[in-house]
Amino acid sequence: LKPVLFVETEYKINENYKTKVSGQAFYDASYIIEAKDENKGFNLDDEPYDVELKDLYLDGKLNDSFSVRLGRQIIAWGDSDYARITDVINPRDLTQPGLIDLEDARLPVAAIRLSAFLNAWTLDAVTIHEHPGSRISGKGSDFDYYTLLRNPGISIHEKDIPDSGFEDTGFALKLTRSFNGGDLSFMAANTFDDQPILRYNGLQNGNMSFTPEYDRVTTYGISSSLAKGTSLLKLEAAFRQDKKIMRNDFLNQISSGLPASSIKTSSSEDQIVALTGIEYTGFTDLRLSLETQMVHTLEHQSNLGIEETEYITYFQATKDLLNETMVLDLFWVNMNPGNGN
Repeated sequence: LKPVLFVETEYKINENYKTKVSGQAFYDASYIIEAKDENKGFNLDDEPYDVELKDLYLDGKLNDSFSVRLGRQIIAWGDSDYARITDVINPRDLTQPGLIDLEDARLPVAAIRLSAFLNAWTLDAVTIHEHPGSRISGKGSDFDYYTLLRNPGISIHEKDIPDSGFEDTGFALKLTRSFNGGDLSFMAANTFDDQPILRYNGLQNGNMSFTPEYDRVTTYGISSSLAKGTSLLKLEAAFRQDKKIMRNDFLNQISSGLPASSIKTSSSEDQIVALTGIEYTGFTDLRLSLETQMVHTLEHQSNLGIEETEYITYFQATKDLLNETMVLDLFWVNMNPGNGN
């Protein structure tokens, strides 16, 4: 019951420059239906309707070796269809995991990208000037990000995002070598993490008060893809430096009577993230994709809210039907430890 209208247009200024504008609007008709349990609004998504500007940029070719793109844009890095390892520039829409295609899940940000081309090599330098963080579901929705903390006595405020503009600029570099049947990329970035952590504000009106906020993380990564016949092999790996991870003992810290300034809700840790995957298109009108991701936290402590090593497996089967007028899509995720699906 949620129709979405998406509109985009491009205008070619001259041989070297063009502009693009796109946006979408939706209305969720479920908001006009009375819930049977009379908890209307508590099991629905955050907004009944929205109008959103997507792309708004100027794309220019400076000469045969350099190009530039200015404005709100999506810059897709990495080879994974699902995991966010070296794809660190655009946050994602996580309100309905698995139900939103990756190309639609990326959220545009204001950025400047300068690209340099030399034979089979491409160098991309990006400055990021907008940091909205990933879009997460709110209280009572099917995929409430803070569902385990929704208890009496706990108050979670609206997220605190970094300033847009040049004061909190993020930076990213990628060097890509293309060859027959594949590519190899090296990247480095210092950006704001797309996953929020909670800052403890102290007691307010008798409730423990928290604010989601975003911190910087440095990423060094490598990605590669190689086509073999009807198969595409994928590899991604990255080292994350000083990534903020939520602790599992902050409620105990608060109950012990420590002052708010001494409460540590998160810790900065280093992580190694790796992914392997294969995509097969040898069957008529059928695409199969399988990827496995590992996240290993170095110098892991028992007070962290994640396991030392975690695995996620993604599987997708996409079938074109009725002369490519309808698509049947099966998407499955397994998270271990926890065996969540």
